[in-house]
Amino acid sequence: MPSDHVTHDHAMDAIRERRRILVGVDFSEHSNDALAEACRIAEANAAVELHVLHVVPPPIGDVGIYGAAPDFATELDTFIERGRNELGAVCAGIADELTPRVHQHIRAGTPARELVAAARDIDADLIVVGTHGRTGIQRVLLGSIAENVLRHAPCSVLTVRRKPPEPVIEEGCPDCKAARDATHDDHARCERHQHRLRPHTYHETHAGYPGPSFRF
Repeated sequence: MPSDHVTHDHAMDAIRERRRILVGVDFSEHSNDALAEACRIAEANAAVELHVLHVVPPPIGDVGIYGAAPDFATELDTFIERGRNELGAVCAGIADELTPRVHQHIRAGTPARELVAAARDIDADLIVVGTHGRTGIQRVLLGSIAENVLRHAPCSVLTVRRKPPEPVIEEGCPDCKAARDATHDDHARCERHQHRLRPHTYHETHAGYPGPSFRF
């Protein structure tokens, strides 16, 4: 049975019967938002089980992201252990009242496929997933994990989208303003800015990134 895309309110209806929530995390800000949303739903119902899954991605190409082929098994074990430690640290931050109901899972494979498989294994009533993250090829597969989960999941899926940051408005140059006032020319600029095509604009800065990013 194909899954459906639900809102937060519909998510509560989706877990009335068996009440198992599966949330995928890759330790990005997007998946942290998904985990926070899953926790909010679980907090509203004391019978809900919260299953938190981290998927270690597969190798890429002949060499892979874990190293040369002969070292694949060792490198994969290392990444799995690292993921297990990170997952434990993330789950340690979950509210104490939820801790007895939290179950940690770690798998190796394709993130979307493993999320769907895990949902079937635990008979989940709801999958919660962020729409962007760093799992797989960072910034190449943005959104595709959530899309594939939604297409193949055996239950309802709640996708959590990160709220965009407030735009940072750059203050206007007082010298440019003085030049405009003096010449009555709205396009006049001061000596420092007269050679710039766009002397004053705004940009959005995401937490954790040194430079500006742009909305497409």
